Amino acid sequence: MYWEFTITHFELGKTDTSFSFTAVPTKKDASFDITQCDEITVDGNYDYRRWKSYKTFMSEQKHIESMQMLKNASRTQNTILFGEMGSGLEKVNACHYKSKGLFHGGNVVMSVYHKI
Repeated sequence: MYWEFTITHFELGKTDTSFSFTAVPTKKDASFDITQCDEITVDGNYDYRRWKSYKTFMSEQKHIESMQMLKNASRTQNTILFGEMGSGLEKVNACHYKSKGLFHGGNVVMSVYHKI
């Protein structure tokens, strides 16, 4: 599933593949917890060991490209489609999530956390 967000802040982490961003959903969807927050925070990185056998869509390069898409959306304040595949976001607390990798298809950025 994915939803439309405005990325209000994006920053790179301590490594080339770590990141943190805040995002505001453009509309609330009662079916999905992530859209119930006024704003979400997502911290993450590319977990090479977890995704080394998923080279087709979970490559480090796709992850970095996806980070760039989020960064560009933050800079331009254009909305972006962001979501999760499977259990793609680990909930830290009410509106804070962790990601272990990003990939994209078209204009959609997806997070993954647990093995697919």
